[in-house]
Amino acid sequence: MLFISSTSLAQQCLDNGDGTVTDKGAGLMWQKATAGPMNWDAAMSYASGLSLGGHSGWRLPNIDEILGLYHSPCKSMMEVVPSYYWSSTAHDPYTNAARQVNFHD
Repeated sequence: MLFISSTSLAQQCLDNGDGTVTDKGAGLMWQKATAGPMNWDAAMSYASGLSLGGHSGWRLPNIDEILGLYHSPCKSMMEVVPSYYWSSTAHDPYTNAARQVNFHD
């Protein structure tokens, strides 16, 4: 089991106080709240239409980015619920499906 000190958390993760969290280690900004259950098309549309923290141009993360969040200490600063989260990565060989990450465990 890996334990991360609060010093490491503070060095890598920043709650921006505007509904976003920045993972300085990954160079990514995340929406702090979970948007709720929706299908993949709705999730893609939600992300692209989002205006949050003074930023537009949001997108769903690719599979590597969301797997990185799963293992990141920054997820403890977010409102992550035990559920599946969409990525923008297509689920080969199916072009009408996308990869998900299970945040249940």
